[in-house]
Formats: sequence, structure tokens, C-alpha cells
Amino acid sequence: MDKKNKLKQSLKLVIDNDNPQAQQVIKGHNNIQVSTQNYGSTPNQEITGDNNQQTYKPNTDSLNKHLHQSIYGNGNIQVAGDVIFNNSKSAMRVNKIIPGEEHISDAQAQQIKKLVAEIVKLEKHVKDKPRSYGAVWSTFQNKFECTSYKLLKEELFEQAISYLRQTIGRLDKASNATDAPDWRSRKYKYIHTNSKKYELELKRLVYMERHFGVTSLTELSNDQLVQIYNWVAIEKKKHSY
Repeated sequence: MDKKNKLKQSLKLVIDNDNPQAQQVIKGHNNIQVSTQNYGSTPNQEITGDNNQQTYKPNTDSLNKHLHQSIYGNGNIQVAGDVIFNNSKSAMRVNKIIPGEEHISDAQAQQIKKLVAEIVKLEKHVKDKPRSYGAVWSTFQNKFECTSYKLLKEELFEQAISYLRQTIGRLDKASNATDAPDWRSRKYKYIHTNSKKYELELKRLVYMERHFGVTSLTELSNDQLVQIYNWVAIEKKKHSY
């Protein structure tokens, strides 16, 4: 039997069902189950499979209030009179992302995730219309041509980190960025990390004492802290050549 005849036979089987205590049972996919019982009948509908539709639409003179509907599977729809139950969300299938050897590690993925969180948090303080997590992720994924940050190619990791840090740096330069709760702590971290990495600690302390009369970052004003931050950035650039 060809596909067209099979469909006709299936539809006839499930629609021709106007007798009392009627039972409909379907096992399969992409089927339609319809019951139009009149007064006194108790429809019993059962579907097992995916992407099926189960419908009970009583005739206008039907006073029956009893209905037994059972549906098992994913992406199915139940209709009882004028009420629709769609179980596609509760049974939604989630595709598991499995990175390969060419992708970044879990630890690297966490670094990216943390920087994105910082961007979202900072934008809430410096922008009138801050982006959502989804919007920031979408920009990131479009730039690096990946459907998930976990599928970022390992060879692009340093470039991605640099891109995210540059984004944070631009946001940090906003006039109202100092209102953000983590603004100073980010500056401290950058200064300490790069001073240690490029052996600038002693030179930095001398610079701070000469220009500001202090040796602790916590004693600096916001403007002075920005000045030290910029000094470290320039020194870092010199050592990178």
C-alpha cells in the first residue's frame, strides 16, 4: 500500500468513531486522532509516539463531560473542546554539547563565562540600555563563528579572552563606571597580575610614592588608580614586543 492510501486509511480509522464508549488507540508518529462523540458516549483516546495530535471536539448537542485522553511521547498536542494542551515544552529534547579535542577545555570555558558575566554586570551600570546575557553571547558566537562558547576552537581561545577583556576595558572607561561595585577590584587585579608577570612591582611602588606619596593601591583616588592602571598597561605593552 502506498503512503497516500496508508494516510487515508489511518484518518478514516480514527475519525469514524461516533459510537458510545468508543476507544481509539494509535501507535506511531505524525498521526491525527479525532473523536466527535454525541450525548452519552465516553471517548477513550490513547496515542503513543511523537508529533501526534489528539482531539476531542463534541457535537453541539453533546452534553458529555467525561473524557479519557492518554498521550505519550514528544511534541504531541491534546485538544479537548476549546481547550488545547501542548506538551511540546515539557517533553522538549535537549541536544547535549560534546566538545572535541579541537575545542577549548572546561577550565577555559569557565574563564570565558566569567568574563561574559562581568560584561553583563558592568553594562547594567554604564549603559542606558544594557545587553542581556543572551545578547552578549550572541555577539560572541557570531564573532567567533561558534554555536556555543564550549565549541570555540582552542586556537582562538587567547583571541577570545583578549576580545572580552578589551570590551570590559572600554566599559571601564565610561564616566559612570566607577559606580560599579567591582570597578576598583578589577583595577587592583589587573595591576597586581601584570606587575608580577612583568616584574614591575618595585618600579610601580617607586612610581606611586614619587607621584602620589603612597605605596598602597587602596590609598589612591579613582583618578590616581586609573593613572597607575594606564602606566602598567604601557609597561606591559613595552614588554610584549
